[in-house]
Amino acid sequence: FFRDIMAWDGIIGLTWGLAIAALVFICCYALFMSWRWRNVNENTEAFLTARGQASLAKVAFSFFVGSMGSWIVSSPPNYAAYAGLLGLFMYAFATGLPVIMIAFAGDQIQKQLPRVFSLAEFMGWRYGVIPRIVVGLITLLVTSILMLAEYVTIGTLFEVYLGSIAYPIVIAVGCITLMYTTAGGLYVSIATDQVQGIIGALLMFVVAVYLGCTFKQPLPPMDDRVTGNTTLGYSSILTMPCSLFCSTIFSEAMWSRVWAGKSPKKVKVASFFGAAGITIVIFVTGLCGWLAAWADPTTVLGANPNLYLFYGLENTIDRTTGLIENGMGVCILLMAVILNAGTIDSLQNGLLVAITSLSTLGIDRYRKYYPHKIAPGWFLPVWVIRLIVLAINVPLIVFGCFGASNGWAILDLFLIINMLSSAFAMPVIAGLIPRLRPYYGGGAFVLSWMIAFVSVSALGISECVGDDLTFDPVAFAWSCTPSASGGNAFSAGMGYAWYRNGYRWEYFLMAVGTSSAAVVLLSIINWLLDRAFSWSFFYVYGFTPLMFEEPAVVSEWPAFGKDMMVLPPMLPFDTMDMANLNMMGPAPSPFIPY
Repeated sequence: FFRDIMAWDGIIGLTWGLAIAALVFICCYALFMSWRWRNVNENTEAFLTARGQASLAKVAFSFFVGSMGSWIVSSPPNYAAYAGLLGLFMYAFATGLPVIMIAFAGDQIQKQLPRVFSLAEFMGWRYGVIPRIVVGLITLLVTSILMLAEYVTIGTLFEVYLGSIAYPIVIAVGCITLMYTTAGGLYVSIATDQVQGIIGALLMFVVAVYLGCTFKQPLPPMDDRVTGNTTLGYSSILTMPCSLFCSTIFSEAMWSRVWAGKSPKKVKVASFFGAAGITIVIFVTGLCGWLAAWADPTTVLGANPNLYLFYGLENTIDRTTGLIENGMGVCILLMAVILNAGTIDSLQNGLLVAITSLSTLGIDRYRKYYPHKIAPGWFLPVWVIRLIVLAINVPLIVFGCFGASNGWAILDLFLIINMLSSAFAMPVIAGLIPRLRPYYGGGAFVLSWMIAFVSVSALGISECVGDDLTFDPVAFAWSCTPSASGGNAFSAGMGYAWYRNGYRWEYFLMAVGTSSAAVVLLSIINWLLDRAFSWSFFYVYGFTPLMFEEPAVVSEWPAFGKDMMVLPPMLPFDTMDMANLNMMGPAPSPFIPY
């Protein structure tokens, strides 16, 4: 219809007009909600957590929109085209299920540390200040790369598919979401998620109906690539759950939704609704790329990998130029803009929380004596946090524009955080297990992920001795190939292990397996030392869990030196009497490492 009544330039104007109108509407609504809730956001804690303010419906839509984004237009179709039907199913289910995991794990965290405001804070309370800093930096990195991927995706769609330029839409989304997120905090982000979720779901329904009504391309017999009977397809059974579960753990944007729910029960119910919506959307978008690659693999697999979805929707892309062709393409771009803004504002709030968790290390000392309260005065002022988030956003927007113009692959950006989070996730999960508290401390936490990091790096380097990294577009994979100059095994191996391994299952198994083994092994060693010497080895300086009682003592064990700080035998937290702690007594001993 649009193709008949409008020139191509008219489609560009219509798309830009609708996109800017949608962003302005969302911004005005968010600013209105910020003004309406100005008395609620009277302090930094309320601004960051919106604790107990969000209803079941708001949390469900917030889970849905926060897990979506413009990446759903590029990544699922791209992956399904190569991993086949098996990879498509694993991608869809593995994207939705982590939301449920976060809801239940968040409830356990709040039972142990009431009024928690970040994952990093809980890690500091559980393991000590060094693990808190490590987790805070990882969450900051994960959030930043997720934002960068969103900026690159929306810029790519407007530049490559629409035939426009990338930087205006990237700057518009970044500035508008930054404006209302820093003005209203988490509650405003959740309120806009409800509007964005409804609009995005309706547009997604239109896409699904269009796919069912118009897809008439002849389909050849299924081969192994189409069914997923390939190495990449079978790898998805491990790589998709590992990568998506683990990366979700380090998303402060997801944890914040748990703190904002009115009750743990409502948050858990909302997570099931959110997960169902996420799974359906990922399956539909991935289905478009899968069908397109099945019907015409020669054309599709040789095209821009971020545009596979449009090849599955009849007449939405000119197969010669790769540009938008009809009104359905406009609807998809509008949906991408709305979901992109919803995800970016959630990640903006995640940045606020991550920065605050790194700037409030002193709160742990207060937490030791008042576990049910938030320390007044330990938070940075809201305006300072806003300036820091602005400073982080500027380079992300610049790199987003650069990446969109230079064809950065979104799946490669996701692979960085997926690999890192897979190496870190099991020590974090171990912190939720009460029985491990006396035997698995902060030193073991850091040592576990270091073992995983070294193991994955060694695997990559061992496969790239004398090689250079090369990309095979047909197999959709990077590989280490012999180099005439002898290659650089270290740089090629590190790049291949953490950025270019094409989601090979061996690397995810190595990351998760070695960190899990380290958790078990170090816990056993600590248990044996505790039994033999009444001494817990891995409670060392800078890694002391803050939930245990004082005093600390200096180890006289010559093998480890007199400077190592250790704690006396500990009781599990569940058996401790918090009421008998010295609430108003003298300051903590200087020997306690914070």
